[in-house]
Formats: sequence, structure tokens, C-alpha cells
Amino acid sequence: MDKFSADTEGSLLFLDEVDGIFGNQDRGGIGAIIKIFKEEGRKKKRKGKKTQEPQIPVVLAANDPDLRKLRPLRKICQFIRFRKVRIPLIVALLQKISLMEHIEVEFEALERIAQNSEGDVRSAIVDLQALSEESRVLRLQDTHRLSSRNRKLRLYDTLKGVFSAKSFGEAKNFIDNTTVNYDDLMLSVHDNLPLRYKDPVELGAAYDLLSKADVFRGRVGTEHWKLLKYFFNLLAQATTVKSQPFKPFEFITFPTRISTLFWTRGKRTILEGICAKIGARCHVSRRSAKLDFIPFVRAILKEQKSSPICTWLELNSKEIDYLTNMEQL
Repeated sequence: MDKFSADTEGSLLFLDEVDGIFGNQDRGGIGAIIKIFKEEGRKKKRKGKKTQEPQIPVVLAANDPDLRKLRPLRKICQFIRFRKVRIPLIVALLQKISLMEHIEVEFEALERIAQNSEGDVRSAIVDLQALSEESRVLRLQDTHRLSSRNRKLRLYDTLKGVFSAKSFGEAKNFIDNTTVNYDDLMLSVHDNLPLRYKDPVELGAAYDLLSKADVFRGRVGTEHWKLLKYFFNLLAQATTVKSQPFKPFEFITFPTRISTLFWTRGKRTILEGICAKIGARCHVSRRSAKLDFIPFVRAILKEQKSSPICTWLELNSKEIDYLTNMEQL
């Protein structure tokens, strides 16, 4: 590390498991990483001018890149998703290892290990070692000792599973094994339905089922969990309306509504402050200030940015600029 610098050819900064940054204990961690991008990695003098090209490549790795806390990083990074390793590739690797380690194996046994690994190469190698280290011989019947991993699914794997499911039962199984928040899952399914269904009739049927799922999600609340099965069933039905073969598409893994709220939080904070000032001066609610008063204040400022109304309402420069440049409510 003492030789790590921009002058060393081939250097890069690698940050592993950034999704392991905790909330209170590691507060400011995400902000510090972003600062590396914006201040340290992007300042380089070339012929006396600063450029926006990174001085040192920065690579981040995460087990679950869809976490909300990582959204600021996703906004400024080029995202590359590594897929699960396909079964034939795992089998080929296990065959190579068996040959090198002089293990006598049946091909069917390797297939069983690969399928049980669910795309996890390390798990497959560990299983191969555990089943063959005593006798150096591995038969299909020996793999019956394998326990099903039944991994909990994250958002991307859940969406891929439910939208490529060939039956209602298969889609329901993916939903049953997801770790995704129910509301985030429903919003993500909502955003991806137009990408799955191109036929307006099928899309309409899917949204109808999703709306019913939303009703049951509301009825579940925080205590009526016996109704959750109806929410799951309707959500699974919404993703299996179409009987034709699945055509791959790029999933929207961030619920669009949540992402929009996140990135417009600053503007909404300014608007709430303006409504509070109008409400205090005019003795009205913030809702009334937003709907009934702001359109008139905005029209006044369009004509005269330094109007006395700014002083009367005690608006600062940011609030004045916001009202002047804002679109219609």
C-alpha cells in the first residue's frame, strides 16, 4: 500500500462489501465514499487544467446492491451486475477439480451438487470436498446427504424469478422466499409490468390483479397477517398472466416512486418551508398554502422577483429561486 498512488501504473482502489456499512455505527460512510469520487479521484491536472476523469479507478463490490442506503452510490457509479454461474459451467469446473484431485465421480453426482449450489461456485466446491474426502469416490446416491440451501432471495433474483416463472405456483415460491420488503416488492412489480406485458389486455389484467393485491396489503397492516397469503397469491397471479415464453429484459430494481422521492427530497424540503411561512403569515394550513397561495406568489415573483412579498413572507434566496423556476404543482 505504500506504493499506492496515481503514478503507479495499474493501481486501483477496491472497496469490498460496501453494503456492510451500518446506519448509526458507520454514519457518514456512504458520504465519505462519494467524497472520494468527487474530490480525491477526480482531480487531476493536465496541462494546467482540471479534468473530470478519475485519477485512480475506484471499484465497489456489494452482495446486495439494491439496498436503499446504496442508492446515492448507484447514482454516480457505472453498475455491473454479476449473474449466478450457470449449472453447466459449475459442472465443468467440478469435473476439472475431480480430475486434478484424483476423485472418481459420476457425472450425475456433479450435476446434483451444481443444482443444489444455486449458482454459488464456492458452495459447490465445498460440497464436493465434503462428500468425497473420505473415500475419494462419489456416486449419485452419496449426494442424498446434501441439504437444500433454500436461500432467501433479494430483489433482483425475486423479480427475475417471478417474471420468468412458468406457473402460478413457481412464482408464488419465489415470493415466499424473498427477503424484500412487501411494499418495495409490490412497487417494483408495478414498475416492471409494462416491460413484461406488451399486450394492453394482458397488461390491464396484470394491473387489475396488482390493485387487488394492494388492497389486501392495506388490510394486512401490522396485525392481520392471516391475509398475507391473499396478497402473495394476487402478486404471483399478476406476474403470470401471460402464457407465452418469457423474453429477458432489464429489470427496474429501484421502485421508481421511491427513487423519485429520494432524489427530490431537497426540493420538497424547500417547498415545505415556504408553505410553513405562508401558513404562519396567512393563518392557513400548509396544504392550503400549497394549493391556494403558492400559485399566486409564484405569479407575482415571475413579474417582479424583488417584490415586497418576499420580505413580508421572509423568503430567502433559495426559496425565491425555487418559486421562480418551479413547474406547475
